Amino acid sequence: MLDQVVFNVTYESNMDKALNIGLEAAKKHTKAFSHEVKSQPFVRMVFQASGVDIIARYYCPAKLVHDISSRITREIYNKIKESDDVDFAYPHIQLVDKKR
Repeated sequence: MLDQVVFNVTYESNMDKALNIGLEAAKKHTKAFSHEVKSQPFVRMVFQASGVDIIARYYCPAKLVHDISSRITREIYNKIKESDDVDFAYPHIQLVDKKR
């Protein structure tokens, strides 16, 4: 079954690193059954209003979907919290005062 974990990072984040965090987490937690599925995990990115969605997609057995997505989510969370150049995005407004 094709499943995904989506997380949103700031525009200032290191996008290559964010993509790699998602991909490596998906690979790590689907490794045990990777020989049984159609393709390897992959990542995509989509612009959003307050950041960039990183989408880690992977195949896994239907009975394991919730467990695997939870493990991948935890892995991504921990890796981003350890990182100094990737940050979670959240809706906010930044005021810029441009005096001329």
